[in-house]
Amino acid sequence: RLAEIFKLPVFYPHMILEGGSIDVNGSGALLTSESCLLNKNRNPNLSRDEIEQRLRDYLGVSDILWLGDGIAGDDTDGHIDDLTRFVSERTIVTVVEENRDDENYQPLQENLARLREMKIGGRKLDILTLPMPKKIVREGLRLPASYANFYIANRSVLLPTFADPRDAEAVLLLAYQDDPQSAKDARWSGPRGRAPDRDRRALDPAGRWCRDARARHGSSDVAGVERRGARDCDRGAQTSHLTLLR
Repeated sequence: RLAEIFKLPVFYPHMILEGGSIDVNGSGALLTSESCLLNKNRNPNLSRDEIEQRLRDYLGVSDILWLGDGIAGDDTDGHIDDLTRFVSERTIVTVVEENRDDENYQPLQENLARLREMKIGGRKLDILTLPMPKKIVREGLRLPASYANFYIANRSVLLPTFADPRDAEAVLLLAYQDDPQSAKDARWSGPRGRAPDRDRRALDPAGRWCRDARARHGSSDVAGVERRGARDCDRGAQTSHLTLLR
């Protein structure tokens, strides 16, 4: 309708493609997952090659990087925005489960192995790993909780948190912008969007989350990201705001 009003051309690729099923670097590379884009409930009449060609034709990408399965409980069949994201042209962050007994451990390890073999323009990716929060179950169902489901705005990062000890590590790892981030407690949806006091202290500015993340990583940094985050912690400029879901 808007195209008609403004007399703009409209293109119809004739394929199902949700926004969360792809991630791009803005320079011709696209990330996606086989469990989602090749699922028969999406485009059963299109082959992998045909899907890739439509992505190239309509999105202008050249490198298409395929991961395998998504995380447990994900009713999107494995959206890439719960798994692996670009944070620069060749740098990605990807979730990794440390608990070998968790059902997410093996598929995420397989995705990590794939990423280590991938290249853009003949050069391997720079890979940063994000932790996974502890398993969250509601009404007998596992929820697809993931720190990879963040959003980068012009001068801030919106990040889901889960009142989990690893919230701190995820915040610090993604603290590569100078301005404050907003951490959103993804567990809470209550009256007027207000959480109990015990849940409102999930993050405090330049305080506990900085110390916890440093203790977890020790003195090392991850490709310069922690150096910048630690610097911001020291000067008290890296403030995180807990915004509640409504």
